[in-house]
Amino acid sequence: MERAGIPWAGPTGQPRTFHSFRHTFAKRALGTGRPITWLSKHLGHSTLKVTTDVYGHWEHAERKHQAEQMTGLFGV
Repeated sequence: MERAGIPWAGPTGQPRTFHSFRHTFAKRALGTGRPITWLSKHLGHSTLKVTTDVYGHWEHAERKHQAEQMTGLFGV
């Protein structure tokens, strides 16, 4: 973190941990359209439920955002 110039404290003031980076990776993966099944395997979770319990809210938010961007494309 020091060599990358990343401060030890995150935006909430809490210290960053290994899992902070996993969460950032997961959020960015879902935010760029990666399927949650892909993310689950990539993170090495034992089941898809583990992934959806932890990161599912980001997937739902991204789906909503993508749907909103489709508004008006078909003139309806």
